[in-house]
Amino acid sequence: MEPIINLGSVPEYPKIFNEADWNNRLGVQRRTQLTIFRDCDTIPLMWEYAKGKPHKIAAKTEFYDKYFDKQFFWWVESKLLQYYQYGHIISALFARLKPNGELKPHVDGGISVVHNHNIHIPITTNEGCLFTVGGKTKHLEVGRMYEVDNTVTHSVVNGDTPRIHLIVEWQNPAKVEGYYDTVESVHGDGKVFRIWKKK
Repeated sequence: MEPIINLGSVPEYPKIFNEADWNNRLGVQRRTQLTIFRDCDTIPLMWEYAKGKPHKIAAKTEFYDKYFDKQFFWWVESKLLQYYQYGHIISALFARLKPNGELKPHVDGGISVVHNHNIHIPITTNEGCLFTVGGKTKHLEVGRMYEVDNTVTHSVVNGDTPRIHLIVEWQNPAKVEGYYDTVESVHGDGKVFRIWKKK
């Protein structure tokens, strides 16, 4: 498949983020334990650290009722169901990449994340924010949604303003064969991660 697939247009996300909400327990856990995300703040709506089972729906967080705008997500779910002809949301979070921040080249390794479809919906961005996936570089536009193949090497560099993406994990009912491997942190901090790879 193409490393980045444009899935079509989406309406504007209507909510305003409370700055204090970015400093939450799950977001800090994601940033500090999954060090690839050390430049990212997170507001998780449905998310669990190391959830494991690929078809398990992540638990709703304290931010679900505040930021899960029913009309907006109904629209997103309808479009994704129309495109894939199957599935539902497994997890959802907002990820804010700091100005001039980066995600170094890496491959995602959570069995659930790798197994399902990884959907990015830009909420705010800037022209200097570039996503490189499988050797192809693209600016992801607000008002569109994209499937990103996170099973290949990918990275992000940001411009001089914060970039916020809604990241949705969409269920893939197909069985995906894989195996566990270990990789060293891309930051050279001595951490070793156990990741799941497709065969």
